[in-house]
Amino acid sequence: MTATELNVVRHKVATACRILGHTGVAREITGHVSARVPEAPDHIVIRCRTDEESGLENTSVDAVRAVDVRTGELDDPGAAELPVELPIHTAILRARPDVRSVVHVHPKYCLLCGLAGIALRPIYGAYEHHSTMLADAGIACFDDSRLVRDEAAAEALVAAIGPSSACLMRGHGITVVGASVEQATLRAVRLEHLAEITWRLRTNGFDPAMPDEELDAFRASCAEPVLPKGERWAWNHYARAADVGREFQ
Repeated sequence: MTATELNVVRHKVATACRILGHTGVAREITGHVSARVPEAPDHIVIRCRTDEESGLENTSVDAVRAVDVRTGELDDPGAAELPVELPIHTAILRARPDVRSVVHVHPKYCLLCGLAGIALRPIYGAYEHHSTMLADAGIACFDDSRLVRDEAAAEALVAAIGPSSACLMRGHGITVVGASVEQATLRAVRLEHLAEITWRLRTNGFDPAMPDEELDAFRASCAEPVLPKGERWAWNHYARAADVGREFQ
């Protein structure tokens, strides 16, 4: 693990935190993002809290620290505190080699849908196909509102998530995973968009579903990216909107 590799992933995690705060997907100081460190399988980086803590929207690179997953300890503690729910990240990354980044946040509409027992299903098409496909693949549910602060709770969460990319945690928040920091972050943002639209429709008496023929067509068309550069452009959009000025790597 070189200093350059470590700094690239730390910057990316800090950017993700600021995006999540700026979009309102993360509330105040609650939530954290982690990522594997290239060429260092026993290490991750994760957002910690420092003496300068002022919320995810203001996350600095200094708040993103390297952790040895074998010991659960910071490589360079300094004046930083690990999140109490570190086991969410370490357990998922141990169990899922396909996952390179984990996002855990407490978004409002996902919370409302989870508490009300409202499933997030495909309900719209070209408006935003990424969240439609995320819902079509299945959103897992974790029926426990307590903090996931030990290995037993984390293993229960891992079992609930299974192979899914996203999980509604009743009375708590969401955990979303991805093959990159960018993918996990965008999935979290889009999941909250879907939850808000779902909640607003249901509370106004509507319970729409995407017609089977349209959903089948979307499945076929989304086998390949609709816009091959779309995820990079979306990341750049959110990064610049959050005033972090960080380009997609």
